[in-house]
Amino acid sequence: MKRASCSRLALSALSLGLLASSAATWALPDLARGKAALERGDLAAAESDLKPLAEQGYLEAQVALARTYAAQNTRASAVQAVEWYRLAAKQDPALRLPLVRTMMRAGRADPAEVDKLLKEIVREDSSALPLQLRLYREFPQLVSLDAAAGLAQKVAQSRLPEERAEAIAWYRAHRDEQVAEKALVSLCERDRKLVQECYADLVMHYRSTEDKAALEKIGAEVVARYKEGQVTPENLERVARAMSSEDDVGEPNVEGGYKLLTLIKEPSASVLARKARMLVLKPSLDPSADAVELLRAAYKAGSLEAALYLGRLYLDESNPHADAIEAERLLREAAPTLSGAHVWLGRLYERGYQGLPDPSRALKHYLVAARAGHPNADMALARMYSRNRGIRVDPVKAYAFAKLAEHYGNPGAPDLLNRLQPVMSQQQVANAQALAEAEFDARHAAAALPRAVATDDALATASSQTTKK
Repeated sequence: MKRASCSRLALSALSLGLLASSAATWALPDLARGKAALERGDLAAAESDLKPLAEQGYLEAQVALARTYAAQNTRASAVQAVEWYRLAAKQDPALRLPLVRTMMRAGRADPAEVDKLLKEIVREDSSALPLQLRLYREFPQLVSLDAAAGLAQKVAQSRLPEERAEAIAWYRAHRDEQVAEKALVSLCERDRKLVQECYADLVMHYRSTEDKAALEKIGAEVVARYKEGQVTPENLERVARAMSSEDDVGEPNVEGGYKLLTLIKEPSASVLARKARMLVLKPSLDPSADAVELLRAAYKAGSLEAALYLGRLYLDESNPHADAIEAERLLREAAPTLSGAHVWLGRLYERGYQGLPDPSRALKHYLVAARAGHPNADMALARMYSRNRGIRVDPVKAYAFAKLAEHYGNPGAPDLLNRLQPVMSQQQVANAQALAEAEFDARHAAAALPRAVATDDALATASSQTTKK
């Protein structure tokens, strides 16, 4: 009997254990347990509780999952967050704003859908205005320039610096407009310590206005704040580029830019490439350095900017490293990413570095560079249309591109305009003005489109479109 009792007790204990295990296995989803799992970072356990509830329509579970995926800050998790926020927003319209923020972060949203949602949101919540402005900066085709400018003006009046930063970014994207440049400078002078990118904007402005005192003051402030850890290496590099760039308006300060870059203790490949380019321009900055070897090292490290600089260097016939074939290869490699490479490809073909000049091919590359905002390319186009060197002389187009070059600050443009105007009729000048305005508008429209890889076919299409105007 004792032996039988023991057996029954053992079976009872086993049965209870199995029942407990089964109960644990088949336990119903629990919201509190799911939230607790989230707090301790156990996503798998949280999903096992929250996902079934979210699928059944429980709002709190949907929001918890959406916030969890959004916080992971990856493209894949953002897509999952969008799915749950979309479902939750059907029950609670207040969740449309985090839905839109996450949709934009995911990078796969339909801009028209986001625009529609934001228009609904801003009627009730003005805090969404900066997000709406960001959408119009990234997709300018959604709204007129005047409407976007009005929105930027509203956002610029915000008391919150992070919201004003969106206005700064919009004005920066449209700084070729005089009003936008003025607003950008005004905001940046106020918020430069909070929006570090403003330092480069201010340097570019002070360069263009030849305000040497302001340049010196802002440069000293950047150095001091960088040493205090208040300016990142990336923004210090931007300031150095703005200070020393050869393509921007105003006299470049190569020595000042080089000194800034030497402060960066762990330079990136782009910093190395820029330093090497400065050494090419001014070898006295470091007589012991080999600029060509630095460029080659930066190129091997993946810098397309180094490819551009090497290509330019190899086009210099006075340089012992001159190699037009290698220059073309490097410039074509850089061109899909760096539009400045098209300026130099244009020169290569215009001047016949590999034999006979190819002016029609040069014209195509100059056009791509000009539409990307390179005033030197506008000037090259103006000169080509004003001469009889393989391209039919067209004073209207020559005058139009010279006007664009003048607008963007090319110092040689006024002289060419003065030489063209006396030999043109009033109607030709009027046509040229209209063409310049149409081309200017085309560049704004092009900014709304994905950047095309600069193949010869793409270049031919762009050239034919401009020729038809």
